[in-house]
Formats: sequence, structure tokens, C-alpha cells
Amino acid sequence: MSGLGAMARHSEPGRSQTLSAQYTSLTPTGNTPKQLTAAAGAATLGRVAAAAWCRETKLARPGATLARSRIEVSHMASVLGFFNRPWSSLPLAEALDSIVATGTKYVGFLGSSRGVVLEWNTPWEEVEAMRALLGERGMQLRAVLAHVHFDVPEDEAIARYRALIDRATALDAGTLLEMGAHDPNHVEMYFRVMRAVCGYAQDHGLQIAVKPHGGITSTGKECAQVVERVGHDNYRLWWDPGNILYYKQLDPVAEARHVQGLVTGVCVKDCLIRPDGSPTVDVTPGEGQVDFEGVFRTLVEGGFKGGPCLIETLGPSDPQAATEAGKVALQFISRVMAAAGL
Repeated sequence: MSGLGAMARHSEPGRSQTLSAQYTSLTPTGNTPKQLTAAAGAATLGRVAAAAWCRETKLARPGATLARSRIEVSHMASVLGFFNRPWSSLPLAEALDSIVATGTKYVGFLGSSRGVVLEWNTPWEEVEAMRALLGERGMQLRAVLAHVHFDVPEDEAIARYRALIDRATALDAGTLLEMGAHDPNHVEMYFRVMRAVCGYAQDHGLQIAVKPHGGITSTGKECAQVVERVGHDNYRLWWDPGNILYYKQLDPVAEARHVQGLVTGVCVKDCLIRPDGSPTVDVTPGEGQVDFEGVFRTLVEGGFKGGPCLIETLGPSDPQAATEAGKVALQFISRVMAAAGL
């Protein structure tokens, strides 16, 4: 959709300076070697920089298989939280505080008014600042936005994606959330890049999951076909019922039957078709037209036993009102999931 699609835009000149201002006062001193800052923008040096930075901060070495695998999340207990999207106008620290105030400590990073929260070239001192913000609040990052850079040569796009994986590993992100491809001219490159990075992500203990987002993932059947074409067991699907209704006005329950057995997480999003026929997802879950209990029951019938379920959108645009709506949404989705056996 247009709002979320904007979050997946390519990094812009000056982004590092803008984000540095956001995080500078929060970054612990003495944790990041100076040479990493210079290297952070070069994707080809990303893994070297990651390894050095992780040694300095005593994190697991990027590329090493994590002791606690998070790949088989369909067999884990469900965790219910939020993406930062309803609070994207706030600095990250305030957005995280708002999420904690709703009653959860699970979060996913999409975009903000300053750009994508985590990118392939995010400086390592900013990654450390994010890690500190999460740790101070006892929060767990369950997903980060990911996308292929179609405006660069394929080798460079792969290198950038691997650099993003390095940074997501440092934050213990769990899942790289993909949006697929929307331009027909990009489709074949998308599949080649995905096949090239799935194993690298798996070695880092991260899963790549695509979500319904228009383009090649507008329907349940298309989502299943995309997973099949990538053909890697580390490439799966997060179901987004609101987007199924938004893009094609299809039934999210019926479409979920096409993806049974492939789903490892859920982007919890409602949708409302207005009287004039135009759709909106600026709706608090439970106040739109998505049958969430039907969705979760269908996923459970297909073998979904739990995993990250992150609420993406709420009705209010005001951050404080969104926090109050978030409390209601958490209670509603908790009841729905329990009724579905999760």
C-alpha cells in the first residue's frame, strides 16, 4: 500500500547524518571502534565491520549459527506486539516507550518520519544505540523491514542485503520482512537476490518472510507461488489479512487457505472499505471488516502453532491516542488468538 510502500524507499543522501542526530545522545561511548563508522557505508565491508563491532560489544559473530535457532518460529509460542508504524512520527525512544505503555515488549521496525529504521548502511554506532534502547526497556525485536535495491547492479543489491542481515543479526531481529516486487521488470532479479541471500540469513539465525503487499503478492495463491519460486526453506510468509482486503478486496480467510503450512508470523492489520469503495487500513483491529478469528483458525488448521504476531496499524493518527487504541487492540487480538487455539 502507498504508506508502507514509502517506507521501503531506497536510502537517501544525508540519511546517516539525520539519523545520527536522532541517536547521538543515546549512543554509549567506547563501544564502537572508529574505523567501523567509515566502513559502515560499504556493503562489501559489512561483514568485516560487523564481526569487529560484535567482538567489541561481545555479541555473537555474524555468520555463526546461533545457539537458539529462531527459524522454526511456527513451532514457538506466539508473541503479540506492535510494529513502530503507529508511532512513526516520534523519535525511536519515544515510539518504544509508547509500545511498552500498551502492555507489550515485542516490536518490529518498519519506517519512520526519518526513513527506514534499519538499513544496509545504518552506521554501527546507531545499531548499538538501537540495541541499547531495546535492552533498557527489556524489549525484543521480532522483525525488520527488508527490500531489494533494484536501482543498483545485482551483485551490489546482494551485498547490500547481506549488510542488512549483519545489522539485523546484531539486533537479534528474528525476521527480515519482505515486500516482494511490484515492477514487472524487477521480478526475476527479485527471485535471484532472494535465492542468493536466504542461506546467508539462515546462517545468521534470521528468517526471510514475504508478506502480501500488492505486486507479486496480492493474493494468497500468489504468495504461495512466490515462496515456491524462491525454493528455499528459509523463505516463508507472514500473513497480512488487511492487505489482502486492501489491494484486491478479497476475503482474507479464504485466501489464507492457499498459504496454509507456509506462515510463520502475522502482520495484524484490519481494513475498512468505505461507502465510496475506497479502502483504508487506518483502522484499529476489530473495528474493520477482517474476520480475525477466522483468519487465525484457518492458519492453525494449516499447521501454524505460533510465532510473531505484530499489530501494524491503528485508527488514531495522534501518537497518544494510538497508544490507548493499542491497549484495546492487544486485548482484542489476545482473545481472538486464544479462541483460535494459540
